[in-house]
This record gives sequence, structure tokens and C-alpha cells, in this order.
Amino acid sequence: MKRLLFFAALLLTVSSISAQNTLSDTDFYEIGTSETYFGLDTTGIVEGMGGSGLTWDFSSAQPNGQTRIVSVGAASSHPQGSAYPTSDYALDFSTGQYRFFSEDADSLVLDGEISLLNSPINFDLKPTIYKFPLNLNDLQSDTLDATYNTTAGTARRFGSYNTLYDGDGTLTLPGGVTYSNVSRIVTLIQYRDSSTAFPIFTDVTINRYEWFVPGSTLPVMISDIQIASANGGPNNLTKDIFYLDTGFVNVDQVLVSEGLELFPNPAESQVRINYELKGAADVNLAIYNVQGELVYRSPKGEQAAGQYNEDINLDDFTSGVYLVRLTAGGQTLIEKLIIQ
Repeated sequence: MKRLLFFAALLLTVSSISAQNTLSDTDFYEIGTSETYFGLDTTGIVEGMGGSGLTWDFSSAQPNGQTRIVSVGAASSHPQGSAYPTSDYALDFSTGQYRFFSEDADSLVLDGEISLLNSPINFDLKPTIYKFPLNLNDLQSDTLDATYNTTAGTARRFGSYNTLYDGDGTLTLPGGVTYSNVSRIVTLIQYRDSSTAFPIFTDVTINRYEWFVPGSTLPVMISDIQIASANGGPNNLTKDIFYLDTGFVNVDQVLVSEGLELFPNPAESQVRINYELKGAADVNLAIYNVQGELVYRSPKGEQAAGQYNEDINLDDFTSGVYLVRLTAGGQTLIEKLIIQ
């Protein structure tokens, strides 16, 4: 009940505010998209209430060393795709989680997802997550229900999805990356998983905050707050926050024509970075480790259209995986570098 009251308070907060950004089906989950997210220490982080013209400033938050890859692929290509024959695409997480969706110009529907026991759930009653067009203060509520098989026998999941487009404004992430025209979606998920053969059950409540920016169909920041309770016992609270520190590429406006080329890769003592600009741009080259820490930076200033390269000495780098980030005119390309 407290969670429902909290969600209602979010709605009341923005009830008198006019919409600024209108979202459509093209703003979410494009097949072929993949992003690497960096985890944050959640200590002291408050997501804030909703509204219009807000400033969300998380520049002082600290990385916690975790990473997570989120990918969008065709449902038929996913290892669990046969369990979801009517789905259009799958949202896949490097943690092993997944969700399957159907989408058209009018709505986004959740067809199913992985269970708490790692078996596929195909919803009999499928919740509509978004209805388009989506404007500030739009609330979508729907129910879910499914019977599914697990290694422990047959189980049932029933509950609800409540999705609110609750705010827009400016978002600043760790490292000082700032996005304007940001839209925040807040989702309240409540469900019970129960055995059909034994008197055991688990209640789960999730508050999920997602910040979206124009040109990126995956959120640039995600906060998941989950409360789980088994058989009416004590609540177990977990909170995870992940963000994109590497920017995104708008393929229609990209200034780098051929992307980044790293040679050799894997590298040992030196790597050459090649890139080509289609037009004049202010260029910055940086390298991050998998903890999201900046380990190399080379501001280039204004560069004219043409081909460029830079040789980087790797003697001071430890072996491992790094992300090479090239920013040109406010747009960003990323390439993975392996140092042996």
C-alpha cells in the first residue's frame, strides 16, 4: 500500500504541468542496439520527484566497479525465442535476465520474461507498458498473469505494471556528461510468484526509474529499487543504479564516417587509433577502464574534415579490457580495446 501511495504522489506532483516532449514507438528499443552501463554507489542518491524543466544532477555519484551490457535483438534470434513466437524483440542483459516485447505504432506490450527460478514466463495476460503517443503525466496501468513450469513444478505469476511519464529536464551524469531534453519514465511493478503445489510464495515490488534522451532508444540511466519477501517474511531491499558514461551515436548525424579503428587489438606496448571526420568538429579522445575510471585523455580541439591517427604508449596500462571513446561535435563512438 505504501508503494501505491508513493506512486500516486508522483502523479499528483506533475498533474498540473503541461507536456514538453512527446514520445513514440521509435523512441524505445531499436533492434541492434547495445550499450555498456557502469554501476554507481547508491549511497545518498535520491531519484527526486517528477515535474517539467527539472535538473537531475548525479555528477558527484561514484562508480562501484560493476558493469552491465544491455542489448536489443530480434526475438527469433534469442536463445529463448522459441518460447515467445509472437514477440518482436528481446531486451537482453549480461546478468542473464531478459524480457520479450511486442510493439506497434500504438503500444508496447510485455510478452514475458525470466522467472525468479530462471525459467521462461510467457504471460497469458500480457501487460501493455506504453501507449503511444506518450506525453508528460500519462499513466498506463495493466495486469499480468501466467502459469509456467519450473524445476520445482508448476508456478503462477500475477500482478500489475504501472508506468508514468513523470518528468523532463536536464540530466548530468558522473564525469560531467550533461543531456538536455531528457524524459523520465517511472514504472511500478508488483507481482506474486507462487507454487501451485506447495504453500510457498514470493512477493516482489520494483520501482524503476529510466532517463531517456533523444536519439538513444535505451535509457542513459536506470535505477531499480526492489523489495522482495518470501512467504510473508521480512523484506529484502536491493537498489541498483547504472548509467552510460560513453554517450551514444545518432547514426543520422554522426561526424565520424568509418568509426574507430584500433591496431593492433589486442595490443601490448602500443596501439594506433585511426578515425575519419566527415566535417569539422571539436574532438576529444579518452580511454576508460571497466570500472568507468578515466585513464587517458587527449583533447584535440577543433579538427577539419579528414583522416587522423594517434599512437598511444601502453607501458603504464595494466592488462585488461578498456573502452576507447571518441567524441566529435557532441557525438560519441566507442571501441573496445584489449591490452595483454
